[in-house]
Amino acid sequence: MKRTPIHETRFGWIFQDAELSADYAKHHAAGAHKAGEQFAILLNRENRTPGRVLDIGSGSGDTLLALTGRFPEAECVGVDLCQTLLDIARRKAFEQGLNSRVRFEEADATALPFDDASFDVVFSQDTLHMVDDPVRMLSECARVLKAASR
Repeated sequence: MKRTPIHETRFGWIFQDAELSADYAKHHAAGAHKAGEQFAILLNRENRTPGRVLDIGSGSGDTLLALTGRFPEAECVGVDLCQTLLDIARRKAFEQGLNSRVRFEEADATALPFDDASFDVVFSQDTLHMVDDPVRMLSECARVLKAASR
């Protein structure tokens, strides 16, 4: 089965339209924030304090901003293809006073612009099913993730 890039899929039209993207962000903000809080709880249970965190498909930033708030020493990076959502994420980071510790960049989940083993934590919510090549996305996650130390 031939798959098409995100902006040509059934989801692409949502993320190319600024008004639809903003509406998507508004309706998913609470759930995304809760996911970030829950992920922080899991990291704490495992006694993990990440130095660098990557959120792939960060959307409007709510998940990553929740994590940033829970780990004040972490450098947090969110990537997404949708410029409207990235702009919303940057505005939220600024409004929450977190813009010095979190950044949002335009990047393709299947070709991440980061060095190998450069993040302590990599996560993604609601993105894998939207990419052209999910295996390649997972390979990129593994590539930029540092080996776990216990």
